Amino acid sequence: MDDSLPVSLPGERRFPLDPEHGWLRFAMLLIFVAVWLAVFLLGQLLVVIEGSVIISIVAGFGLAALSAQRLEGPLKQRWPSGRSVSVTDKSIRLLRREEQQESLDTAQVVNVLTWRFRINRRARVPKGWSMVALALEQDDRHIPVYTFMSQDDLEALSNHGSFIALQGRRQRREGGDLRLAGEQKRLHSAEQLRWLQGGEMSREDFIACLRHLHERFPAWMPELV
Repeated sequence: MDDSLPVSLPGERRFPLDPEHGWLRFAMLLIFVAVWLAVFLLGQLLVVIEGSVIISIVAGFGLAALSAQRLEGPLKQRWPSGRSVSVTDKSIRLLRREEQQESLDTAQVVNVLTWRFRINRRARVPKGWSMVALALEQDDRHIPVYTFMSQDDLEALSNHGSFIALQGRRQRREGGDLRLAGEQKRLHSAEQLRWLQGGEMSREDFIACLRHLHERFPAWMPELV
């Protein structure tokens, strides 16, 4: 039996995490460099006209970008991170392959935190998109998951206003509302946990997870999508 395959429990549903995990990004970088170098060297061997170096460089970048774009999707499907969120009637677990990293008892009260912030610098996601997060909290245990959405996708959520915008320190100091200040402090603590141990989901899996949690645990999980 292949130990890398997930062992599902009765009634269990799993949501994969970290579709663009570190090893995948490293592999994509290697593919880009290898294709660019191969095209450049081949161009230098075959092209003997003036300006062949520039032609080889530009062609190499173009073909390397195209190759990486074409291979990224299949690699994501065949090379999962191994992390997932497992949901059953009795528990919600954060798993790394089959090793449990965190577990919440769904028979007890689970606190739900939801927040977002706008991406102001272009990185892996376009500038202007939002990081949208959910953290499930019970005692001192947390399971934070998140995704990235465009503004249109965010506003398409039926209850997108429930995702509270994080405020900066200056906004919190000038606000003067103790209740909101307490809420922001709690969300910022959850954001730190998301940064350290949170699991990224695709937009589709994130929405499906929110919907599934509400359908399965309506007593404590609000309807967010």
